[in-house]
Amino acid sequence: MGVHLRARATVNALESASQAEQAWKDGDTWAYGTWAQVRIGSAIAHVMAGKMDGAGEALQPVLQLPDELRLATLAARLARELTPLLDDRHPLALRDHVREYCLGSTKMWQIPSG
Repeated sequence: MGVHLRARATVNALESASQAEQAWKDGDTWAYGTWAQVRIGSAIAHVMAGKMDGAGEALQPVLQLPDELRLATLAARLARELTPLLDDRHPLALRDHVREYCLGSTKMWQIPSG
């Protein structure tokens, strides 16, 4: 997915996201961090393609994660890769939700051991 995003091959990136989701449905190991990264990648692809509804739909479950599951790596990716794509043409609500998520993210050193 990352290679497709860098190449701005949004259709291929979205297909990769779809394949990951299907693999999880079929019983592959699911981890919320990986799942969230796939969702974020999907949102980025949708924004690149000008499909804001798809971006919001992909991101919504991630943005609703409780604070203790908001990893710094996820917030960093949102800030580094998605936020620069969002400008005044994009819904203010989406920009605000992303900013809010990043403010509530858990720093790596705050994650409890064990």
